[in-house]
Amino acid sequence: MVKKLDIEESKVLEMCVQLYKDYGTTMAGLRVIGFVHGRLPYEYLKPDPVLKSLLNSLPIRKVIFSNANEAHVAEVLGRLGLGDCFDDVICFESLNSKTQTANTSKCDNEPVGLLPKSLIACKPSENAFQQAFKMANINPHKTLFFDNSIHNIQTAKLTGLTTV
Repeated sequence: MVKKLDIEESKVLEMCVQLYKDYGTTMAGLRVIGFVHGRLPYEYLKPDPVLKSLLNSLPIRKVIFSNANEAHVAEVLGRLGLGDCFDDVICFESLNSKTQTANTSKCDNEPVGLLPKSLIACKPSENAFQQAFKMANINPHKTLFFDNSIHNIQTAKLTGLTTV
């Protein structure tokens, strides 16, 4: 954030924490206030034929639910060679129209009903999960959810998903 966004180093930690609290993730907050993914080190991502084979061997529908933007998700999947392994992708743009992100203040990032619904939908908000279920036609009680964030897993459990 210091190098790419020209933010004073002493303010980065506070800004990250505040954006996370307000928008669910620091990146979602940066997107809302006008920043987008910059140059990420995609060159480190290499095709993973073992993972591709494993994913393709699973006789179930697979959906990606990400707070990242479409371009980032597509780039990562392409670099990993996994573009054809998923049936659907739900991402920041899927859940949030440009009109919503331009006219909003905060994301409902607290689990189940602690804050009013807001215009920005991003994990870990319950609203984002509910929207994703509708968009992907998912029954949460028959769905397995993988994530790397304890906050997302907590909300997922509260919405009826089986979590890993």
